[in-house]
Amino acid sequence: MAYFSEKKLRSYNTYQFNESTDRILKKSASFTKYTVFLSHSHKDSDIANGLKNHLAELGLGIYIDLQDSDLSQSTDRTTATRIKNKIKELNYFFLLATNNSVQSRWVPWELGIADGYKDFEKILVIPVEDDYGRFEGNEYLQVYKRLVMADNGSTAVFNPRETTNGILVESYLQ
Repeated sequence: MAYFSEKKLRSYNTYQFNESTDRILKKSASFTKYTVFLSHSHKDSDIANGLKNHLAELGLGIYIDLQDSDLSQSTDRTTATRIKNKIKELNYFFLLATNNSVQSRWVPWELGIADGYKDFEKILVIPVEDDYGRFEGNEYLQVYKRLVMADNGSTAVFNPRETTNGILVESYLQ
């Protein structure tokens, strides 16, 4: 089992979508059963997009706020309400846990919203090592299941504090 790395996620960042995320999710809804709110630091938009591309290959529809053309560019009550509603509406909440996101003010807020609305099984943390192999983390991230790379290269879900007996993400979501 290994954490995703920034370098690996950047390698998945081969294209950018030209459509709003809502239209992509509606389009992909006919192809996927599961939609995901991806919480991340805006400083990690390239990594988030790479993860989105990787997870899309597994059949997941991913919502990223930066790609939502209906979201206001300024942070205000409307922005917070829209984000809160998206977290409630989508099936899963994934937190892209980087050194940037654990220092963000918005990411912990989004996690708190998700924790209030989602079943524990529907919240996954995705720890990401920086280019030097470091992940500083935060102790509250130890509470949730993790999405990581399994030893065989597939994407798997592990219980908190466990490093064996992971479940392939495709099986976990069924």
